[in-house]
Amino acid sequence: MLTLTRTGVTVGTAAYMSPEQVRGEKLDQRTDLFSFGLVLYEMATRQRAFPGDTAAVLHHAILNQTPTPVRELNPQIPAKLGNIISRAIEKDRSVRYQTAADIRADLQKLKRDVDAHPLHWWAIGAGVALVAISTMWFAGHQRQSSLPVPELKLHQLTANSPENNVLGGMISPNGKYLAFSDSTGLHIKDVETGETRTIPRPKELGFSFEWKCAAWSPDSRRFLANSIPGAKNIREITEDDVTIWLVPLESGVPQKLRNRASAWSFSPDGSLIAFGTKSGPHGPREIWLMDANGKNARKLFESGNDDTINTASWSADGERLVYARDDGAGIRIFSRDLKGGPPILLEPSAEIEDKLIDWGISLPDGRSIFSVTEKDPIGTKTCNFWSSKHDLRTGKVIEQPRQLTHWAGFCMDPTSVTADGKKLVYTQMAGHPTVYVADLHSSGTRISNLRHFTLTDTRDYWCNWTADSKALIFYSTRSGHEAIYRQSLNRDSPELLVPDPRSEAGCTVSPDGRWILYVQGPKSDEPSGLRQLMRIPIDGGTAQTIFPLQPHQLGPACSRSSLNLCVIVELIEDRKEVILTAFDPVKGLGAELTRVKLDYNIDDPGVSLSPDGTRIAVLAAENRFKIFTIRGELINEIQVKGPSSVYNFNWAQDSKALFVTGPVPSGHVLLRLSLDGQTQPVIEGNMPVIAGRASPDGRHLAVTVGGDSANMWMMENF
Repeated sequence: MLTLTRTGVTVGTAAYMSPEQVRGEKLDQRTDLFSFGLVLYEMATRQRAFPGDTAAVLHHAILNQTPTPVRELNPQIPAKLGNIISRAIEKDRSVRYQTAADIRADLQKLKRDVDAHPLHWWAIGAGVALVAISTMWFAGHQRQSSLPVPELKLHQLTANSPENNVLGGMISPNGKYLAFSDSTGLHIKDVETGETRTIPRPKELGFSFEWKCAAWSPDSRRFLANSIPGAKNIREITEDDVTIWLVPLESGVPQKLRNRASAWSFSPDGSLIAFGTKSGPHGPREIWLMDANGKNARKLFESGNDDTINTASWSADGERLVYARDDGAGIRIFSRDLKGGPPILLEPSAEIEDKLIDWGISLPDGRSIFSVTEKDPIGTKTCNFWSSKHDLRTGKVIEQPRQLTHWAGFCMDPTSVTADGKKLVYTQMAGHPTVYVADLHSSGTRISNLRHFTLTDTRDYWCNWTADSKALIFYSTRSGHEAIYRQSLNRDSPELLVPDPRSEAGCTVSPDGRWILYVQGPKSDEPSGLRQLMRIPIDGGTAQTIFPLQPHQLGPACSRSSLNLCVIVELIEDRKEVILTAFDPVKGLGAELTRVKLDYNIDDPGVSLSPDGTRIAVLAAENRFKIFTIRGELINEIQVKGPSSVYNFNWAQDSKALFVTGPVPSGHVLLRLSLDGQTQPVIEGNMPVIAGRASPDGRHLAVTVGGDSANMWMMENF
């Protein structure tokens, strides 16, 4: 049986958690003493020991940073009090205070010393007395506060490789079966025994499609699945492509219920199915109901505009539907009575109204569990589970949101819960890109000797080549946080250049080959909060600031020619125009070069400077480029033949073509696109190629390859 167990994460306030809480270890009273020490620290200094705005950043600080000594922030604090606080917040709990009685004794002794010298310590005596009183209260409540909190219990239900990611899955209400899909098809797994059987593929669907599990019936005897084309870009999928199927557990033979629709959920009594149809630009705009056999379909609600209705689930009593509505700017959750009446907006809580909520699910007890995206300190996408509870008839919050997990490095999609509400199943997704290098031949149209270059399972992605083409500069999280490295082609290990750039993806090399240029994010103590354009010698050394970047300036690009040209790309606020401004890596910002109009409204328009410094390429649509002179004169437009959209693109070393990556029916492709529109596949197939860049001498190709993983997990004790 493929079941792995990992014990979890204790619920707590992120800013006051101990290192052992963050690591998910077994807890004891010393954990509370650490948290209490953090409170004392804040009372003494008027600031938190570990700064940070998100749980992920706070956890990284708690594990890796040492707080500034109390007396450096407040010299009036007695040295003995500073020592008490320092001991209380020791990361190693064996060095920390072992009992509340110990810390209370030291604080009471300090109070006696203060009382004996009232003229000297009168300004802090009241504070120390308050500390002593607080400690006595804390000690009196130690037994109660140290009661063990149930640990989250996690089981991995699937163990697919990154080459065959799980597309989604649902647990049966009785908890016995998992229905899940991957690139090989639709499967049913016995959770207890691990036995798995594959559902036969309907002939009419062919092979170029994917299954998406939708919902189990309340009696756990059948489940719903949607079929969608697997080779199309998601933006190209229309309601004509989606079909609802019913799969009986016993026979396992799919039965088609309805075309041009997406199934969402069964009613609590199993008699009705809620589904979406009438797609707009982004998805279904109407909620419909039909009988469990697919008959008697009737429209229930509609958005009335282009808003997308993402999903719909039933209240426990079966009298209301809860659905998510996306207007393009954000997602709002509504409740609506099946008998009629206006939709009720579920009020957002102030604690999470500024957070990005990705997915959610309703529990039988009325709570909702949802996944919230955070910024991880090592640059990966991180999500955590939160829970809250609303009155579905009024929309009012009746149980404030609280964070259930404190994870890092992956995201989750909660898909289903058992009928007793004790087991929640979710898809866990993590991105692990890596770097390959190949030899390049035939004017950049053929490769050989494709090999894994960075040789780790951490997040690695290439940044640029050195001017002599002998080494590759890349980002990696191998040290536990994102850093910039340089590695020679004839070596297996890299050299660390920038330990903690806090940067955005991408860097460049100055035209003379002397400097690496990169963007560093704002420092926590930087009042302006501006990013900085930085330079560091190509062989390593001290990083220096070139100039601060404005919010809409995206990053640097440099030529490889005698023109000695570097530019900063700036996106105008309405995303209808980009500005290219010259700069010198040593002297700083120069004059504006040109402005280019955009007809593709995206956050990053994809603007690339050719190595000879004479042209710029702009992604003008999902698979169409415009080529301009450096002064903004349109040279030509190129329609890409093959991929339905473009992941990434970079100029070939001779400035006569682009290396373009994107999805194709066979998987992914990296192709050489000449300026006359001719294409030549260089890499094509299942390898998820994200981006490629040729070395300056044209003899090598660096490729970032996606190593994303997705599997099903089950969580208990939440």
